[in-house]
Amino acid sequence: SHEDQLANLVEQTLAAWGRIDTLVCNAAANPHYGPFLEIPDDMYDKTMLVNVRNVMKLCRMTLPAMKEQGGGSIIITSSTGALAGSDYLGTYCLTKAADVQMVKNLAVAHGRDGVTANAILPGLVKTHFAKALWEDPDALAAAERDTALGRIGEPVDLAGIAVYLASRAGRWTTGQSFVIDGGWAIRGE
Repeated sequence: SHEDQLANLVEQTLAAWGRIDTLVCNAAANPHYGPFLEIPDDMYDKTMLVNVRNVMKLCRMTLPAMKEQGGGSIIITSSTGALAGSDYLGTYCLTKAADVQMVKNLAVAHGRDGVTANAILPGLVKTHFAKALWEDPDALAAAERDTALGRIGEPVDLAGIAVYLASRAGRWTTGQSFVIDGGWAIRGE
């Protein structure tokens, strides 16, 4: 959430490595869990700042180096929340839908520079960020029930798609959103 730290990240990476091959935007904020229209302004602003504005700014800071070196890969972590409405995670879902659109815009604007941009949309994954959901026995049971594989994800479950998108194998893949959710989005029940 600190633009100066984003700039420092880019500067230090370029100083150490001389290039940026892959940018993974994985940070997110969700300070409000409750009715969508009841989010306080400061929490709305924080969610938009971290999940959309600073993702865009980090991409903007990284793109000159990627263009100069002839390409790169931008991976933005979105969420399956971008695919469905939610009253209790509404602003978070709104920002994650914006991230999906952002990769499309980046792909169109910078594809001819050799830069790919894609989104990963995880379902419920056992991370610190989602701890409130997977530690709640009722929420965990519902997630397991509503997921085709019958379990929530582990961080390693997302590694393969990230490696693919960052690698030479993914260089003709751009503007796409990859749902990695154990089959939650396909259930339809």
